[in-house]
Amino acid sequence: MPFYLVVYDITNNKRRRKVSRLLEDNGGDRVNLSVFECRLKKAKFNALRQEISSIINRKKDTVIYYQLCRHCLGKINSAGRPVERLSEKTVFTI
Repeated sequence: MPFYLVVYDITNNKRRRKVSRLLEDNGGDRVNLSVFECRLKKAKFNALRQEISSIINRKKDTVIYYQLCRHCLGKINSAGRPVERLSEKTVFTI
């Protein structure tokens, strides 16, 4: 199943909460205040993107979607406090 990183900068608290809740409700794991890791089938991901687009203000907010391949997942690094991830065995902390 494809792995996506969803990163956002949403200026309004109400819209930000809606997007956050939507990501959580769709199985996203919050790894930072405005960063979610998601494993979704392509159709579900496309529906999620459409729903997020209907929530945000396109002139003020930004949402970025990164699709990561299996090879890339093994190269994820982080520093500082450990983060629970979708697949700890493919992600390591330095």
